[in-house]
Amino acid sequence: MARTLHPVVHMRNPLRHAPRAGISLVELMWVIVIIGFLVAFMLPKLGPAYDHAMVRSARTAVTNLYNTSRTAARASNQVAVLRLSGNVLWIELNNFFPLTTKVPVTAGGRFHDLEEQYGVTVTGPDSVRIDSRGILIPTAGSPPPYVWVISRDGWSDSIMVNGYGRMVR
Repeated sequence: MARTLHPVVHMRNPLRHAPRAGISLVELMWVIVIIGFLVAFMLPKLGPAYDHAMVRSARTAVTNLYNTSRTAARASNQVAVLRLSGNVLWIELNNFFPLTTKVPVTAGGRFHDLEEQYGVTVTGPDSVRIDSRGILIPTAGSPPPYVWVISRDGWSDSIMVNGYGRMVR
């Protein structure tokens, strides 16, 4: 009869230890030191990137508000006025009759304070009038093109609107 060899499945080596579970304090300290160096080198670059993002976001908000005022003028067949006072923008719809009251109409029914939302300062014309065709109505003191400049901590961006009501970068 032939003998069969059965392998020993549960053979233990007395010199071999069980694998470690977890990390040591020294390894943890190395990870903390590496993360500290990364933060120390990257943190000064985050501030200007944040300022630049805020300027771009405020520029988008002004662009959207201008386009909203142009759409409101065309949809209502009235003159729309985009007003700037300090850093607050809003839209007014004016009828052709001089005694009509001016009601601010903005998205969500509120004024847009760009300094509060984005921390930027906005300079430019205090009012831009848009007729029912979407074309700018020039004022006596300042004819088109109109330029708004948005700035924050060394970053600035601008929006220019020509006489036909088109936005030019």
